[in-house]
Amino acid sequence: MNTKLTFFNNHKNDSPEKSLHAYLVMVKELFQLDERMKFWLRISFFPPEHLYHVIVNEVFAIEDQVMEMLEAKFAEWMKEEEIYKEQPSIPASAFTGIVDTLMLELLYDSSPERINEKLESTWTVFWRGISK
Repeated sequence: MNTKLTFFNNHKNDSPEKSLHAYLVMVKELFQLDERMKFWLRISFFPPEHLYHVIVNEVFAIEDQVMEMLEAKFAEWMKEEEIYKEQPSIPASAFTGIVDTLMLELLYDSSPERINEKLESTWTVFWRGISK
């Protein structure tokens, strides 16, 4: 999960469009190609009963950190007038909705074509909504 948190530090000179799209591709590949991450994805959606609270708390802690990082990045882009101004939490929440969509497709082992179609279609609508 550290990969998600450090992503934007490694792409700080990229445009918002390039950074955000690359983040989605990174998440897709992370959970599509790494067997340990596939396992983590499955147990985060369907934790064993005796580990439910431990896993859910861990998932929420990671997601809170990711949301905080995204809100800061959106606020930065808004300040630089690279995207439409809004409360940073609004595009950050919408963006995590795209990530959640990808995770669901990956969880149910959808075909790579279906996953890519979801990624590109949700991305296109999202980017149109925030770009200047």
